[in-house]
Amino acid sequence: MHGSEWQKEAYLGRILSGELVFCQGFSEPNAGSDLAGLQARAERRDGGWVLNGQKTWSSGAHYSDRSFLLARTDPAAPPHRGIGMFLVDMRQPGVEVRPIVQMTGSGEFCEIFLTDAVVEDRDVVGAPTDGWRMAMATFGFERSGLANASRFERTARALADLARRTGTGGDGTVRQRVAQARIEAHGLRSLTRAQQGQVPGSEASLTKLYWSEMDKRLQETAMAVQGPYAALAPDSPWAIEEGRWQYGWMWAQAETIYAGSSEIQRNIIAERVLGLPRGR
Repeated sequence: MHGSEWQKEAYLGRILSGELVFCQGFSEPNAGSDLAGLQARAERRDGGWVLNGQKTWSSGAHYSDRSFLLARTDPAAPPHRGIGMFLVDMRQPGVEVRPIVQMTGSGEFCEIFLTDAVVEDRDVVGAPTDGWRMAMATFGFERSGLANASRFERTARALADLARRTGTGGDGTVRQRVAQARIEAHGLRSLTRAQQGQVPGSEASLTKLYWSEMDKRLQETAMAVQGPYAALAPDSPWAIEEGRWQYGWMWAQAETIYAGSSEIQRNIIAERVLGLPRGR
């Protein structure tokens, strides 16, 4: 949507083939939900740009070749302006990546430290002060693209099988919660189908809010179905289905935060989809 002809020619084919892996360099320790408060800076120097700062929660940064990264190019501009999007070479000496171990035990989230990292002019996406608009387009695709209806429908069917095998399906309350999970997972397919073929806009927040909150309820039902087994660590030899539901429950807690928290999605829906006045 926004890349130059050179960028499309240089990167898109290699991204599609898997030859080139990109990570996202948006969030910072003090600029997560308030992304416009980012402090990483890009300074014009010798016909290119020099970047300094820190990013966090960058999934897969430890094996990525490049990062599409936001940095402030004009400190005097309003928060949502004066930001650029840069395609940063992650293999250069000025970039350090440190994995973050999370409660699932894995470490795919990373911190990125930039110390005089160099970016050529040709690797700036759009205008050097138009990065916020680039980021909003990226979020639109991310929020709608994560809504994998088939995955959630498979999970809801697996939950029904779990309830039958554990014998909890005979409980009326459990049966109702499992049925609700099946209904909501199917509803996601209708919602995402309506958005196919369109460039994601503010309505992508509807999809993001729906699937992330839905999966959280689904995983909480799975924990309830397991009874006391739900308290076991995922790697316990007595964990049901090798702890897949415990892992799912832990991931679901993060789903309502990444790609924009549920609170942010509700604000976007209220202001940009429903046209309600902005809250003070």
